[in-house]
Amino acid sequence: MVRSKQRYVVARVDWGSQGRLVDPSLGASHFVSALKELLAVHFGDLGVAVSLQSLAVKYWNSLTGVLLVRIERASHRLLLIALACTQTLKIKGEQRSCRMLVLHVGGTIRSCKQKLIEKRTKGLSDDQGIDSLLEALDSMEGI
Repeated sequence: MVRSKQRYVVARVDWGSQGRLVDPSLGASHFVSALKELLAVHFGDLGVAVSLQSLAVKYWNSLTGVLLVRIERASHRLLLIALACTQTLKIKGEQRSCRMLVLHVGGTIRSCKQKLIEKRTKGLSDDQGIDSLLEALDSMEGI
């Protein structure tokens, strides 16, 4: 049996130009399709094909804008480049201006959790989203 190696990307979506962070109408499935489209724009069909099998949104909090994405280790850099270049996302058929901030990239959910705990205890982030993500990661560790 071959083990597939994964990377977990923790990012925060900032809807800056619209002046609001909360968008309760969005779900994880909206972000999966938006990320696939981002990869298609930046890397074409090959970029989508390489990352399509393992791309999954494990956690999305619409109130805080925190996103946890799982992707294969071989193609995680494609996702990081696409997130860094993001200025708009096509969600529900409309273009929404946003900025994606990558908070951490880790090999396990546990390492993401430990890094976020470090950031919170050092006072680097007073973000309410990190607290809610930590609670969700506690429940996911058994997965």
